[in-house]
Amino acid sequence: MDIEIGNKNKLKKNNMEQHLFNGDSAEVLKEIKDNSVDLLATDPPYGISFMGKNWDKALPPKDIWSECYRVLKPGSFIAVMSSPRSDVLYRMIKDLEDAGFDMSFSPILWTYHTGFPKASDTSKMIDKRLGAERKVVGSKIKKSGDFNGTKYNKGEYEDIELDITEASTDLAKKYEGSKLGFQPKPAVEHIIIGMKPHGQKSYIDNVLNFEALPDNIKMTYPFIQVPKPAKKEKDLGLNGE
Repeated sequence: MDIEIGNKNKLKKNNMEQHLFNGDSAEVLKEIKDNSVDLLATDPPYGISFMGKNWDKALPPKDIWSECYRVLKPGSFIAVMSSPRSDVLYRMIKDLEDAGFDMSFSPILWTYHTGFPKASDTSKMIDKRLGAERKVVGSKIKKSGDFNGTKYNKGEYEDIELDITEASTDLAKKYEGSKLGFQPKPAVEHIIIGMKPHGQKSYIDNVLNFEALPDNIKMTYPFIQVPKPAKKEKDLGLNGE
């Protein structure tokens, strides 16, 4: 379904009206009422210039998190993806905390096996700095799915041919095989968990205050269901029947 930037579509489900927004969050968030959203789940830019892309050069501005805080209901949780790199992770959490979120929760870790270590080839960097041209002695193909060295193009990986070169200067030969920098293979990404404070002394106070609300107000909160009666043993097949 195509949605014009800034437009919203209404859906009806379970007698509840839902809205889909598509647009710049810095603008669209301003259209949303205070204390009206139940959850924030987002995968924002990490601020690490991933594959040299401009969209990832900086973290989201703090104003965005302040707007998210405004539209979320008290007690709503946030789940924010972040790079595990210490400086980026720290700044992301600090920005969320500065916006008012309670950040005293453990993260969820997304674990995977397609990461790759990053470091500069000392020998190649020396030859480049000295203006020496390296001799091409062969080539190799990086297969699609082998992330290291492949070309990133519109979210897909393509096979590319890479030159194998040998050092030209004596100094470069001395540092053949040496690497600069330390970015080990990332095996996880953090899903930062936080919450807009619920404004009560404790969680149970929040529950009791909620139960004191009229039913028509309660129904504005999604996922509220009447508890089903416990099943009997025979319903679960535990008594041999």
